[in-house]
Amino acid sequence: MVRLRTSAFVTTLAMATLLGGVVQWATDGQQITPSRPTGLSELSAQRFAGLNLVTYPVAVVLLIFWWLLGHTPYGRRLYAVGSNSRAAMLIGIRADRLVFSAFAVSGLIAGLTGSLYLARMGGSAADGGAGMMFPALAAVFLGASAVQPGRYNIAGTVLGLLFVAACVSGLTLSGVAAWVEPVFNGAALTVAVCMAALLTRRRTGPSAL
Repeated sequence: MVRLRTSAFVTTLAMATLLGGVVQWATDGQQITPSRPTGLSELSAQRFAGLNLVTYPVAVVLLIFWWLLGHTPYGRRLYAVGSNSRAAMLIGIRADRLVFSAFAVSGLIAGLTGSLYLARMGGSAADGGAGMMFPALAAVFLGASAVQPGRYNIAGTVLGLLFVAACVSGLTLSGVAAWVEPVFNGAALTVAVCMAALLTRRRTGPSAL
């Protein structure tokens, strides 16, 4: 993506689809469940202070990245590249190297997330987590409308995630028809993207678009 200047979103989506097909082929579409408890499954079964132990690694990662993005030169440079990569390069920021490191760290976090999801669910399926993409995107864009309007941030993303999760859980518990949840996810993402774009425009001026 960095070398070829391809769209990060499209390339990531394409690779996810490709790897999803490979997993379907490798597992024959069957769910994989360990025959005996593993360390991860035992971890997810334990609680501390009323919370599942899986919650604590997530909280630690969130705190680390809240500090990294908001309180370090690396985070400020990353925001600069995301806002305008050409301008960032003109002031001496090595944009390619920074973007490469961001994708590498994202891959690491994705691997950790997969491990925690495996621990939480006690098994793995080829389509596991497939329905989480749109709620996750909605949470990120809603996060750009909260805490720091017009700016993607960790605290806002957490609030957006809690809001989306609460709404989805409420829909599930109320026993609504199966089509309601995807409609809600699509509507939430659409509204979140529009709000984030509007607030970003107000924050940076019309030239940002």
